[in-house]
Amino acid sequence: MSRMRIIGIAALLAALVGGGIALTWNRERSESTLSAKARERFEAGRLAYSRKQLQEALSAFDEARAAGYPESDLERYAGLILAEGGHAAEAEPLLSGVLARSRDSDAEVAESLSKILIARYAIAEAIPILERWARDAPRDARPLTLLAEMRIRQAADPATILATYQSAVDRDPTSLPARIGLAEQHHILGDERSALREFEAALKSSREAPDPSVLLGMGRAHQVLGDESRALEFLERAVAADGTSSEAATRLATILLRRGDPPRALAVIDRAVQADPFDPESRYARGMILARLGRTDESRSENETMRRLRDDREKFNKIQAELSSRPEDPDLTASAARWLIDHGRSEEAAEWARLSVRIRPSHPIANAVLAEFHGARGEVGLANSYRLRAGK
Repeated sequence: MSRMRIIGIAALLAALVGGGIALTWNRERSESTLSAKARERFEAGRLAYSRKQLQEALSAFDEARAAGYPESDLERYAGLILAEGGHAAEAEPLLSGVLARSRDSDAEVAESLSKILIARYAIAEAIPILERWARDAPRDARPLTLLAEMRIRQAADPATILATYQSAVDRDPTSLPARIGLAEQHHILGDERSALREFEAALKSSREAPDPSVLLGMGRAHQVLGDESRALEFLERAVAADGTSSEAATRLATILLRRGDPPRALAVIDRAVQADPFDPESRYARGMILARLGRTDESRSENETMRRLRDDREKFNKIQAELSSRPEDPDLTASAARWLIDHGRSEEAAEWARLSVRIRPSHPIANAVLAEFHGARGEVGLANSYRLRAGK
């Protein structure tokens, strides 16, 4: 289940964490005083959660709560399940509370909470969590990988980001996200040979099917270094593995066009445009291919679309830049939500909109976005509720 769609989630959450419901257990209740049913239902919930069976996990934890299981452990899993299901705004206060009460390191909670904070540009709040996690787990690459991602959002110096990824790889050479991040930073700094070396290491360490981003990185590096045949091989594999990758499709189409195969190049780029009609670079490539095929009017129209999309992308870049300094501004987060839902990124839009209404419950733009989001999913009751709040 990529995003949780649970009927009555608010009621379940309230039951799990005591939102308005009288609690009947003692937070400090000893494990020895718990009933067999409470322990059994709690373990069933943990097992379901480990298998990513989120609905089943919530139900089991609710039964454990009814049987008297302590609130603190249930809060932990409620927060993790909500985060896993895409309900970051609701998960954040629960996970923050769990970490604040915890004497020992909790990598799973730290990772989940850090990702939520980084996504909404709450950098100052994320740093101490990542630093504590990094201290407590010196062989874990994840805290430094997330720290590097945070620095990317801060538009930090690429050399600093590179050093952070390198430290993550030094901790755990098998970490694929750290290795890919290191390779991408080498690419950004113009060191394509080092990028290729890191992508090759990532490819060798892959135990399952290669990550499409690794295949793209290999193809891009070979292309930049002038080995078009190897580039073609890896880019074809990247497109086959992920037909939604605009960069892989654009690079592959460019090679096919140069090799005198515009019809195949057009077929490749058409799939990318269909997957993401708002990407300006694939539109630019499509315009070039259409021009080569002599379809001048279509090419001109595609280039006009490309210019409009680039201007539109710049507007969102400005919103992101402002968010890095004002992450709690509900107007900015609502503007981000509006842009994202208008450009086909509805799940991200819903997260930003939820953040806006958490800060300002009556925000008209954020509520309108949530009404559209839930309406598209067929959740009529929720859609109507948000529509009323939006004044529509």
